[in-house]
Amino acid sequence: MKLKAVAIYLVVSLCLSLHAWHSASSSLKQLLMTELPTLTDASLRNSLDEQQELNRISKQLVTTLQFVAVDNILPIKLIERLQVTQLQLLKVTERNSYDSALKWTFNGQKIAMQISTKADFKLVNIALVSLLLTFVFWQSQLVLNRLCTLISKDRDMTKHSNSIDAKNNLQHDCAAFKLLSSKITLPADELKAICEKGDVKMLSTNQLHWFIIAINNDLSIESALTVAKQPDSLVFDLENQCVIIHGLHIRLAKTPLFYYYWYAQREVNHLPPYLNPPLNKPDMESAQQLSKLMSKYKGHQKAIRDLQEGGLKGKTLDQNRNKIKAELQKVLGELADEYLFISERDIKTARYKYRLNAQGKSITI
Repeated sequence: MKLKAVAIYLVVSLCLSLHAWHSASSSLKQLLMTELPTLTDASLRNSLDEQQELNRISKQLVTTLQFVAVDNILPIKLIERLQVTQLQLLKVTERNSYDSALKWTFNGQKIAMQISTKADFKLVNIALVSLLLTFVFWQSQLVLNRLCTLISKDRDMTKHSNSIDAKNNLQHDCAAFKLLSSKITLPADELKAICEKGDVKMLSTNQLHWFIIAINNDLSIESALTVAKQPDSLVFDLENQCVIIHGLHIRLAKTPLFYYYWYAQREVNHLPPYLNPPLNKPDMESAQQLSKLMSKYKGHQKAIRDLQEGGLKGKTLDQNRNKIKAELQKVLGELADEYLFISERDIKTARYKYRLNAQGKSITI
C-alpha cells in the first residue's frame, strides 16, 4: 500500500509539473504570436535578406527572453520563471513546412516560429501541492471503495431478501393450494389457477379460510375475495331476515335471529353478560323487549305469545343460542366460534351468564 501511495505521489508530481510547464509555455507562445508579427513586419520591409533579418531577430529575442516571469493561476507558485533555450524565425518553403511551428504571413510569405523552453520549478511548492492532491485522491479512492462495498453488500442483501421472499411466496402458494384442496371440491387444475391469482396470493391464512367459506357458499372468485378482505364485522338485517358476518350474508330462522340481535344489542349498549333467569322466576322485562322486537319484524306469534304470557326463561335462551350456533357453524364451520357466545358461571347463583363474543369486531344493529 505504501508503494502504491508513493507511485501515485510521483505520478501526480510529474503530471503537475508538466501541466504547469505546458501552461506557461502556451501563454508565452500566445503572447509572442500576438506581438511578433507587428514587430517583425517593420524590420522585414527594410531588409535586403529576409531570412538573415529573421535570424537576427531570433538571436535578439533569445537574449531578451532568456528568463521570463510566469503568471501563476494557482495561489501558490509552481514555476519561478521560464527560460527560452531556443527561438528561431524561419521562412516556410515547400521543402520545410514546419508543421508543428507557429506561423503567420508577411507580404504573402509564411513565417514560422520554433521555440523551446525550460522551466525553473518551485520544487517545494510542487511537492506540497502533489502531497495534497495525492491525499485527496487517496481519500476519494477509500470513499469510493467503501461505497462500492456498501453497494455490493446492499445488492447481496437485496438478492438474499428476494430469495427469502420468493421462498416464502412459494411456501405460501403451496400452503394455500394444500388448504384449498382440503376444503374445496374442485379439480386440481382449477384450484391451481385460483392459487396463481395475484389477489389470492396476497391473502393471509385467516383470509384464505374466509375465501374458502365464500367459495363453498357458491360465491364467485371476485365476491369471495371481497368477503376474504372484509374486516371482522357483524351486521343485522332484520328486514331481510339475515346477518352479514365478515361480508358474508347468512339467512337465519326468525326466532333465533331475534335472540341473536338481542344479545348483540346488549353488547352495543355496553350491558353486562346476561344471567339466565331462575327456573321459578322468568324475566318479564326482557320478555317485553323481545316480544316488541318480534312484533315489529313479524316474528312467529307463538314465540311472541310465550314471551308475553310466560316471560323470558333460561331454557328458551339456551335453545335459541344452540340454534344460532348450529346455523352459523353450518355456514362458517370453525370460524363461527368467533361470532357466538362466551359463558361463565355466576358464583352467587351457580347459574350461567352469557354475552356475545364482540372482541375486535364492529357490530351494526
